[in-house]
Amino acid sequence: MKITDIRATRSELRFVVEGDIKSVKIVERVPVVGGQKGRILDELRAEARQGEVVIPRFSGKHDRLTSRFILDGIPGVCYVTDFAPGASRDESEYPSSPSIMAFGANTKDEIPFHTSQGGVGFCISAMMASSPDICPVIEHVYNGRTYYFRRDAVESYDQQMLNGYRKGFRMTCAIINSDFGYGYTGDEEMMKSLRHPHQDRSFKEAYMSAFNVVTDDGVSAFCACIDFIGQRYTRPDRKYGLAVGMILNNEVTSQYYWANAGEMTCHDFTREYTTVMRLTWQVMSQYYKAFRVYVSMDHFWTGTFDSRFPLRFYSGRNTIEEINGWAKREGDFDWNVVHHPYPENLRYPDFWNDRSVDFNFSTYRITFKNIEMLPAYLSQPHLLYRGRPRRIVLNEQGFNSRGDELKDLSEQQAAAAYVLAYMKIRKQPTIDYFTVHAYVDNPYEFGLNLGVYRFDPDSPDHTGEKKPIYYAICDMDTDRESARVAWARDFIGHTIFDYLLDPPIRYADRDTSHDGLSKEGARGPVKKDKENEKA
Repeated sequence: MKITDIRATRSELRFVVEGDIKSVKIVERVPVVGGQKGRILDELRAEARQGEVVIPRFSGKHDRLTSRFILDGIPGVCYVTDFAPGASRDESEYPSSPSIMAFGANTKDEIPFHTSQGGVGFCISAMMASSPDICPVIEHVYNGRTYYFRRDAVESYDQQMLNGYRKGFRMTCAIINSDFGYGYTGDEEMMKSLRHPHQDRSFKEAYMSAFNVVTDDGVSAFCACIDFIGQRYTRPDRKYGLAVGMILNNEVTSQYYWANAGEMTCHDFTREYTTVMRLTWQVMSQYYKAFRVYVSMDHFWTGTFDSRFPLRFYSGRNTIEEINGWAKREGDFDWNVVHHPYPENLRYPDFWNDRSVDFNFSTYRITFKNIEMLPAYLSQPHLLYRGRPRRIVLNEQGFNSRGDELKDLSEQQAAAAYVLAYMKIRKQPTIDYFTVHAYVDNPYEFGLNLGVYRFDPDSPDHTGEKKPIYYAICDMDTDRESARVAWARDFIGHTIFDYLLDPPIRYADRDTSHDGLSKEGARGPVKKDKENEKA
């Protein structure tokens, strides 16, 4: 016997059982992870009829949608894996886009880029308050409990979301958890629920915490925040715009910086992270069925940010395999991938000279030079979701221009790099969009200048002169594109430009051995050139 699917309707949960079964005991638990089983919420007995066991979705004010279920020790999935027709408030298709070009929602209204995609970043610790007595709040009830959301933060997000929606942008949002900045208010009482209990706060560069799915309060608070976002930003009247996807944390392959959960193996970290993605997908899909969730990764593939610390930094390839293993074991869902294919050295935009990349699945990094490797890898049969490859978005990457005597050259390199990268990415049908990380150079971002405008300290919004990359972006997808491509081809060199437009992909190391979770460290990191990295 085996449980193959758990389908949610608006009023029921339907367990699809393979094999002969008549009556079964169902144990419902809080979906905490990290060595805990989770508090028992309920125990039910139900009859099986025609291969299905059906229970009510609601118990009073409690929605069982995100719970973990065990049926008399019967193996198989233990989470909701599907939504029946009519179970989601909005069942429209994922919106199409005529271009892969993307920018943030707060770019100037008159910007002449040909984009219909963008994003807004949410910070859970900036949104939620422990009490209505400390600031003006918006109340939100989740599973019978009232949570408080800071009105000023929410209204700021409203403005950004609505601005993007009015521009016609398809909005994929990101959500982080930080007490380092990013709008953090100092509400330590709220952080007791939100902060990962094992976050290494002694590590001064732990810019963000992992989400807390280790405690009951953490799971409930996280789900309440996602439920608030789902209700507000998928409304049928689009009063506050429309969110079509959510990126969870930032670059979790370097979790010690961007999703700190303390030292743990990739195997254990991804169990928690897969739960975070699953909960987000479950909560959001009840409002918008086409909603997509994403794991966020840096540009390392078989390498890591620092191979001396395998409990802090993970390879992209291992992370993908572990997530896939957990999802397949506990109930697959529509998770997708965010990748940041910065050049191997973030300070130099000429990615065509990257040396630590190759066109096979064992490549140390995946940068713009070999970006084709990511969709190729995700198209392998064991990684498909219901026969379809995982979708990819490139939401944060850019081309640095230097502030020294190489400034002019580096700005020209950045413009040519954008053109070649754009042409390569546009040929990949599973990559949905490609955005330049910064609108204006940020003098506080690790010494990098990733904007399309120079930084001007005397300008009200710090927007200075346009850089050459600005004009390169403007020309793509227009009748000026052919001239711009010819310029970039001359600048880079015809031979390397043409080669990288259609590089050979070698499948000699295609991995066909997967039957569940990958072995920890089986595809571990190789050597590391620390001088190349941004921290």
